[in-house]
Amino acid sequence: MRWQSTRESFGSAAIGLHWPLFGASLPALIAPDGALGKQIKPWHETLATFGYFLINLHALAALGHHCLRHDSTLLRMLAFGQSRSEKS
Repeated sequence: MRWQSTRESFGSAAIGLHWPLFGASLPALIAPDGALGKQIKPWHETLATFGYFLINLHALAALGHHCLRHDSTLLRMLAFGQSRSEKS
């Protein structure tokens, strides 16, 4: 099986390509339609960009709590951090 890059897999179901996930090929949810694929690609890319923005905003907020407010919010989110029950 040929692995597709993330960029190649955008809109892959709409243009008739399979979507690999951990070595398994997920079934297409819609019938292949090249015109639909071209139509939804800008929306898909915009939503992906917005999602990346939210992820970065969340990371910056956690770092802001840690560096500026000096509270334990970031430490509680980390797997090796202090739990709420251990807090004095």
